[in-house]
Amino acid sequence: AADVYRASIPVDADSGEYHYTVRARFVVRSKAGDYEGPWIYGDLNGEPDTATGYEGFGLIRVLTEHPDTNAPEWARLVYPRSMVLPTNTMTRVVIGRVYKADADTGSIVAQVGYGSVANDPESWTEWSDAAYYREVRMRYGDTTVTAYEYRGSFMTPSSSGVYYYGYRFNYDGSAWLYGDLDGSDNGFNRPGYLYVYSWGVLAMPRNVEADVTAEGVVLRWTEPELAMNRGEAKVAADEIDSPDDLVFDHYEVYASDAEDGVYELIGETEEPVFVDRDASGGYRWYYVVAVYNGGNVESPSDGVLGVDLSKPTKLEVASLAPNPAKEWTSLRFALPEESDVIIQIYDITGRLLWAEKKHMNAGIYTWNWDMKDRRGVKLGAGVYFIKLKIGDKVFTKRLVVMR
Repeated sequence: AADVYRASIPVDADSGEYHYTVRARFVVRSKAGDYEGPWIYGDLNGEPDTATGYEGFGLIRVLTEHPDTNAPEWARLVYPRSMVLPTNTMTRVVIGRVYKADADTGSIVAQVGYGSVANDPESWTEWSDAAYYREVRMRYGDTTVTAYEYRGSFMTPSSSGVYYYGYRFNYDGSAWLYGDLDGSDNGFNRPGYLYVYSWGVLAMPRNVEADVTAEGVVLRWTEPELAMNRGEAKVAADEIDSPDDLVFDHYEVYASDAEDGVYELIGETEEPVFVDRDASGGYRWYYVVAVYNGGNVESPSDGVLGVDLSKPTKLEVASLAPNPAKEWTSLRFALPEESDVIIQIYDITGRLLWAEKKHMNAGIYTWNWDMKDRRGVKLGAGVYFIKLKIGDKVFTKRLVVMR
């Protein structure tokens, strides 16, 4: 059995890197005299090999200044891994994440930035502020903690080339902590790749347009030329150097209720059309992202599209949904101008069961019905008719109720 010893090393030295090890020897004490054996030194692999000698000592880094204990504990660039864009173009959603125990988000400063030196973000000079997005739960070490995500964007440089991007965070004026794609645990060695090429415009969705209909906001756009590249990606996201290296995957559609607000992913599609069925209110802003190489490279549309939801393109009434229904159903309709709206419900014999009249402004509306008559009694199974009168127009929808 081996004996285990413990010791501490007092550090009183100038800043720098120092190595340490242990040594041991036998001492035999007797009346005839003491015998002291030779010192035996150990490295990290045990007793040194006679051929290679010592192969690894412990390392101590001595700093003249103590680490900033107020700085965030961990940071990461979350998304996207790579972007392809032309020069002087605004990027879209770039997400970063930071963790600090018991943090006040009001004291966190988050910035997204880029530079030409991959693993030296301290040398980068182009940084833009990012906005708080949300709390997330994540594993940190052996525990689950609350971290915070931020969203930002920046303008691509005016010169073509390959650049690198990432996040940095400080807390209440602390030192910056930099985050790359695999987190700050092991330094900054996996930045995002930013490809700025004149052909980047070939990867971007363009001419995003919208129609406000009863079904929702119908978005359409011109497909990028590189969307014709289909199949399996042949190069990694960090090895792109020509348009042929991009293989189209799908589109992502983002929306916000404020032009400078937080844009949420609301859906994906493989075709250059998407219907936002949840649109309501006054204005809504959109942009589209073309995603390539299995989700590892993205190219957003240039600018955002603002849509006035109070101005539908034409008078429309959508289908009832669900239909057949058990507990409830809804009906969406679009009014291009303010109108008197009457909703009436009849059974199959023509008996009026429920009615409502309103004067409504132009816009998209969703009418929900709990399938009760005007006395509050649930209707039985059967066929019913919903009549919608808008001005001098009448629309009738057939509803099947199941019990």
